[in-house]
Amino acid sequence: MFAIKDIESVKNLASILVIPFFAAAFIAGGGLNTFNDPVTGWLTASSYLPFKIIGYSLLLASVVALTTLTFAIVDYCVIWIHVTLNSAYPMAIFGFTSLTAGLFVLSFAVPGLPKSPLNPFWHFGFLCYGFSLLSRGENR
Repeated sequence: MFAIKDIESVKNLASILVIPFFAAAFIAGGGLNTFNDPVTGWLTASSYLPFKIIGYSLLLASVVALTTLTFAIVDYCVIWIHVTLNSAYPMAIFGFTSLTAGLFVLSFAVPGLPKSPLNPFWHFGFLCYGFSLLSRGENR
């Protein structure tokens, strides 16, 4: 599956991997079924392969755009709190909270631990976001 050493490589790519992990978590949780656009529905239901590819590409692009927008709003709020309070504590608190939520991914690797109700992509996304927040807090 994965090892603890993989977490170190995730830390190096944390700010790049946040949005793909959250988008994958949304898709793995059945998020594509929430889009009821008639054009993409017609394209994905088509028997012509290029139309299917275009339809699913549009769906994936819309999921990534929605994930990016949501993440940007959340990240802006965290940074606004950090700047408004003019302290390093909010960034550290949000960073360690995200790391804690991300470390629940170990419940899928260590036998005997209770499994998390979320899929692993959510936990990897929180892990990357925590590493990203803490690395930004160090640069201050």
